Amino acid sequence: MTRHETQGDNNSTLSITPRERQVLCRIARGKTSKQIAAELTISLRTVNTHRENLARKLGTSSVAGLTRFVIEHQLDDAL
Repeated sequence: MTRHETQGDNNSTLSITPRERQVLCRIARGKTSKQIAAELTISLRTVNTHRENLARKLGTSSVAGLTRFVIEHQLDDAL
């Protein structure tokens, strides 16, 4: 468990850009990077950059950790 996951830092939520949030929610829904790129009409490289930024900001790069963050912070009504 990462520092962020144990503390539930609100600053992490505030530092996520709107586009990163869109990517994050789609990751939590089980979408692949390729699917996310197609849905948001952005390049695969841009999706991967957003994933890297999210991993750095949230302190976890696993899909499970990112999904947990979305659920804990109620960022997606679909979950």
